[in-house]
Amino acid sequence: VMLTLARLEKDRGDLTRSLALVQQSVEIIEHLRTSVVSQDLRASFLASKQAHYELQIDILMALHESQPDKGHAAEALRVSEQARARSLLEILQEGGADIRQGAPPDLLERERLLRAEVGERELQRLKVRSDQEATPERLDEAQKRLDESLEAYREIQERLLESSPRYAALTQPRPLEVAKIQAGVLDGGALLLEYALGTERSYLWAVTPASVESFPLPARDRIEGLASRYYGLLTARNQPDKTRERLTRMDTETEQVSAELSAMLLGPVRHLLKDQPLLVVSDGALQYIPFSALPVPGTTTLLIQKHAVVNLPSASALAVLREEILNRPAAPLTLAVLADPVFQKDDDRLARLPRPGDVADRSSTSRGMKTGLGAERESEADLESFLRLWHSAREADEIVSLLPADQTFRAVGFDASRATALSGRLAEYRNVHFATHGLVRSDHPGLSSLVLSLYEEKGEPVDGFLRLNDIYNLELRADLVVLSACRTALGKEIRGEGLIGLTRGFMYAGASRVLATLWSVDDRATADFMKHFYRAMLNGKLSPAEAVRQAQLVMMARPNRKAPYFWAGFSLQGEWK
Repeated sequence: VMLTLARLEKDRGDLTRSLALVQQSVEIIEHLRTSVVSQDLRASFLASKQAHYELQIDILMALHESQPDKGHAAEALRVSEQARARSLLEILQEGGADIRQGAPPDLLERERLLRAEVGERELQRLKVRSDQEATPERLDEAQKRLDESLEAYREIQERLLESSPRYAALTQPRPLEVAKIQAGVLDGGALLLEYALGTERSYLWAVTPASVESFPLPARDRIEGLASRYYGLLTARNQPDKTRERLTRMDTETEQVSAELSAMLLGPVRHLLKDQPLLVVSDGALQYIPFSALPVPGTTTLLIQKHAVVNLPSASALAVLREEILNRPAAPLTLAVLADPVFQKDDDRLARLPRPGDVADRSSTSRGMKTGLGAERESEADLESFLRLWHSAREADEIVSLLPADQTFRAVGFDASRATALSGRLAEYRNVHFATHGLVRSDHPGLSSLVLSLYEEKGEPVDGFLRLNDIYNLELRADLVVLSACRTALGKEIRGEGLIGLTRGFMYAGASRVLATLWSVDDRATADFMKHFYRAMLNGKLSPAEAVRQAQLVMMARPNRKAPYFWAGFSLQGEWK
């Protein structure tokens, strides 16, 4: 009701009254939200109330137009922060508090058993999908059993939170105001670009350590339509038709659309683009866009040629992330790598015999699933969906060779297993690298996973899926986690919350930053990129953000890697320094 009244007052021109009404409605929403224990339900609840925050931003920006010196634009940015990634802020805080400590042992054991049951039933569902003779009834029954376990697991997680004395003692993390963003996030001279997409108008805030500027942008539909078109063009090489004529046409169109998108998103801040790092807080379909591949407005110079680009779920999330790892003891060792798992029962490492066709297959694999399953159909994957990533072993060897042997851990083949990942050993390393397939489950984000070895050395099948629910239970001290797999930067999109996927799981587990991918990238190109990245970071002593930039510049300078498809999909999220 208050939202309707606020809109009526806005339409009548009484912005002050309209603002008071919508602020009151937001206060009620914030109060109700804190009474919900489940993070999933909190995120869904906030998503259903985004219109309230959107209207509050609209009113504040309208007031800013008539009263530019009253701080309304800065307040609108605070509301933008308040409306996004709130569940992420809270789980980061929970991770630092170790909310399991003090919880009843019987609940902890029940949670462990249910987490294992979810894994077993998801594996059984995949086995049924792999059976060509499986009836629809068997498929439905496997899905039903999985859904029952997922619901039971969700309920036990809520009971754990309700019973945890440490969780009860937590205070709600507050989104940052502008002054704290400038002092606590942009220290070092970065430029923050925060986007909020709206039904009638969208907005961009550009924040430096000394200034805040705001700009109106077109409506959500127009921006997202162009962004989706751009993403489709960038990933055209993942389509079956790879004729030179088609790819040349797609590359030409990509340049045209990227220039149009750049003018729309970056044109207002062209005067602020110097050589500083760019921190991008996206919204909606913009979360799928590699800003590094956009040109500086009105030029052919790409952003990556002038700026290191880092993505943030919100500015407040980085502040909480920094707070939670403050004074954390550094991990003693440098690099752990898990690569080239065994996926198929006919893998030559099981048979110990080379097989015809292996060499021919080595250059054609991407770090996604078999051709035919698109991003929207990953729930239809089965155990036959994952092909060997031949170049991931070379990737592991090349990056491990950059360091003394006593500073590295290399788990390849059968050793690149879920058991290895969960053993606790990874907590000893400052950099953790996974080179494998990724599986993004938008229908059930908790089942999104990194696919590790599906067979043990004697040929027995094992559960090789390192699921998001497993990742939340890791305890890492990692400055960097690299997910050298397909689409690991993506996940289920929830309005106001962003993408729920593997990246936030690793941040919860203790990673300061995560390097992930926006689309399925060619296996060989990925290995090449990682070689250049680690050389720049480990030998060149560059920050991860600058090392990503340097590796992308090396890749795009090569004629056969010039297209953004080969290098722009690598996205660094989290700490930028």
